[in-house]
Amino acid sequence: MTTLNSTNTYHNQAHQFFEKTANEKAQETKFVQRQSPLTGSLFLLTLVLCVLQSGEILLPQLSKTVSKIEPEVEVSGQAFKERFSAFAVKFLKVMFAEALKVTAPNEAQVVPLLSSFSEVNLLDSSVVNLPEAVEKEFPGHGGVSGKAAAKVYLLLEWLSGAYKKSTRSWGVKQQ
Repeated sequence: MTTLNSTNTYHNQAHQFFEKTANEKAQETKFVQRQSPLTGSLFLLTLVLCVLQSGEILLPQLSKTVSKIEPEVEVSGQAFKERFSAFAVKFLKVMFAEALKVTAPNEAQVVPLLSSFSEVNLLDSSVVNLPEAVEKEFPGHGGVSGKAAAKVYLLLEWLSGAYKKSTRSWGVKQQ
């Protein structure tokens, strides 16, 4: 019976995250400023599914994925391209923080272990392949990256939950 309860809990958390939380945070971050078929929920779910399916984000794939999620919604790849903005970055950043809240271990278990530290930094870097249409602004760097790519760094101070700006290069070429 525990498995059924765990599955139900996971399902409820995922539904809450991708539906309610995503739409609320899209409004709060001004990613969604007017009525549109491309809601915060649909945008986020489409990005996540595309990355899970192929490991990259391609404009035509985004459009096809939307039609699989919401068959009555027609959104072009160009519509997605126009949504990749500072508002989208802010929205995705907020949603990442929300995802950490949902998936992080119980704070009551973690905090005593970390209480002797003044800060605990989590650093992640990922190469995100982008649509070829943005190659000029975001050229790839060869290897496994596509023609257009961005290296994304995230430095999170775990104890406070604050994002930090790194003052170190972390092995990245300074330009």
